[in-house]
Amino acid sequence: MFGEKFRFLLWLTALFLIAASCSGCLGRLIADKGMSDVDRAECDALVQAVKNRFNLADFRIPPGLSALVGTKQFPSDGFWPEDEPQSIGCSTKVQGLSLTLYTVVGLWRVTDPKDQETIVTLVREQRRQL
Repeated sequence: MFGEKFRFLLWLTALFLIAASCSGCLGRLIADKGMSDVDRAECDALVQAVKNRFNLADFRIPPGLSALVGTKQFPSDGFWPEDEPQSIGCSTKVQGLSLTLYTVVGLWRVTDPKDQETIVTLVREQRRQL
């Protein structure tokens, strides 16, 4: 009798861990621990050339929105005020069952497709050089 209950709990725990890793919860917990110095240096190298060439700002959460995080209220004018600059940011992300850590470069408010393509090309070239 004890063996069946133990086996069921073991199976339930394994199922929970698989579900957590597939949903990204476990991966997010790992990625949120902070970036290592190596990851931070890689992010800086990937983003710096693009920031200088396209005059992009560092990504940040707009002040009006950051005060509302975790509440049920939202700004009446939308999430992103019109005066927010075009920006770029870099972070790490954990993905997949093996919880592989990836470096992610995000681009916000750049709407010209040609600029987007050029930026992606620059980031890829910089990544190859690293």
